[in-house]
Amino acid sequence: MFNTPYQHWSERSIPSQSGRTVVITGANSGLGYAAATALARKNARIILACRNPHLAETAAAEISRETGNHNIDVCIVELNKLGSVRYAASQLLAREARIDLLINNAGAMLSEFSLSADGVEMNMAANYLGHFALTGLLMPRLLATPGSRTVGLSSLGHLLSFGFKPDLIWPSNKKFRPLLAYGHSKFAVLLFIQALNRRLQCMRADTLATAAHPGGAKTELIQSSMAGLSPALARKLLQFQSADDGAQPILRAAYDIGVIGGEYFGPRGLLQLSGSAVRVPARPKVADKRLQDRLWAASEQLCEVQFPF
Repeated sequence: MFNTPYQHWSERSIPSQSGRTVVITGANSGLGYAAATALARKNARIILACRNPHLAETAAAEISRETGNHNIDVCIVELNKLGSVRYAASQLLAREARIDLLINNAGAMLSEFSLSADGVEMNMAANYLGHFALTGLLMPRLLATPGSRTVGLSSLGHLLSFGFKPDLIWPSNKKFRPLLAYGHSKFAVLLFIQALNRRLQCMRADTLATAAHPGGAKTELIQSSMAGLSPALARKLLQFQSADDGAQPILRAAYDIGVIGGEYFGPRGLLQLSGSAVRVPARPKVADKRLQDRLWAASEQLCEVQFPF
């Protein structure tokens, strides 16, 4: 399902989004900001779902000023706190008559072991579990909106997810490995998208679940993760493509009319680090339905969120 031929696509292919509503997590900077700006230019109603009110409001004002689109709103959510996710979802359901697109973009790459308020390792809580809960809580609105989509943001880091356990409980502080923890969280995103897509297909829903990764994009997450690296390696990493370019796979997963649910998009270039947005392969283990379902069951139990299927 991941090895379909390359097809040309560009942001210019996105039609007018007037009358459509887009929710993007972590949209005050980086990839989320780039995607929000691109869609604001298409006249979509944009909701920046962010944890910092000041940064979110500043970003909303900047996007409005840059694009001339004044239909930009803010929703405050801390994805590593399930109580915050529930409250944010209730606010969105109360005020939004439709949700056409949910981009689960927000992410973290933490170098030290810590647990969320709900007892989950913080990379997993912020990158995956909070988005699982948010998607489940907003799913009634997505299902009620014809042609809606949800896009999960993964990473090349998912290739490092060896020894992944679907119970979501990190073994111990002593065994913590930052890159492994990050890889597990991004692998979980891909398992979730596949499991969600299967369920949507079974109910013949007019809603798609897709995934994307940005390759090597210069974002705050990448720059903050370079602490402790040699100056030479840090300079090399900073030669990555821009956030605008890194957002292209996200936008293609969200808007390419030829997309099939469950497909995964990333850059076409060497090692998928840069280049035009195309369908790309994930780890074969992503297709393991038993692993998908075990993760789904563990996630529902931890979040106490039931999808309306």
